[in-house]
Amino acid sequence: MNSTLKFLGGTGIMAAGVYLSIQFTDQVLQVALGAAGPLLVLTGAFIAWLESDEVLYSSEERDRQQTLGTGAKEGTERKEAEPVQRDYSQALSGTVDDAKEAIRKMDSPNHDALIAAERGGKGRKTLLNWLENRR
Repeated sequence: MNSTLKFLGGTGIMAAGVYLSIQFTDQVLQVALGAAGPLLVLTGAFIAWLESDEVLYSSEERDRQQTLGTGAKEGTERKEAEPVQRDYSQALSGTVDDAKEAIRKMDSPNHDALIAAERGGKGRKTLLNWLENRR
């Protein structure tokens, strides 16, 4: 449909709405007052839903940070010189191939810490050699 016709149609509908609102002001006010309660309920439910989602996201983010071992809290900044201590047990818990894939996906993993964790855990020579070659 031509955009000019759409514009004219929309303008005509707006004009009809304004005319009818003026003609039936009392009825429009009654409908508006009657709709205020349900609108407040819907608005309150929407806000509560948004906030519950925010709380859920915050707790998931906190759990994720604890799993990674960053321990970073909101509003605190980590000094650049302080190394990030991570818990690599989750990445090293699977097969050698699973561990390699998890390590490849990490942003700047600490290979020395990974080697120490693997030696203290399963001690797989294949994975230890691979880690040492990636240093």
